[in-house]
Amino acid sequence: MSQDIAIDECYTLWGAVVERALLDARWNPNNSDEASRCNGIPHIQMVNARGNALRWLRGNTEDFHFVCEAAGLNPAYVKRLAAEQLGEDLIWNNHFRIGRGDAPQGADT
Repeated sequence: MSQDIAIDECYTLWGAVVERALLDARWNPNNSDEASRCNGIPHIQMVNARGNALRWLRGNTEDFHFVCEAAGLNPAYVKRLAAEQLGEDLIWNNHFRIGRGDAPQGADT
């Protein structure tokens, strides 16, 4: 396996972590289509997963930054994407303001 393939696989793996957090954060227990996609996962587990995802996406932790960077994504871009998908204000805490130019190269903003 070449080093380039291994790096791409790492980006894919960590990108899936970011994607799962975005999906969990967007889960709406009042939407019957989303509720049916839980595939038997107990409601309380989905509520907890959503809360954990929201805290992680809104936070400014080392873990969040590590995962974004391991996925080849700019953390500010991920926060902006999450805010847009969740319909939230682009300012998530007093110490973090998202500005233009935060997306990874080649990403549409």
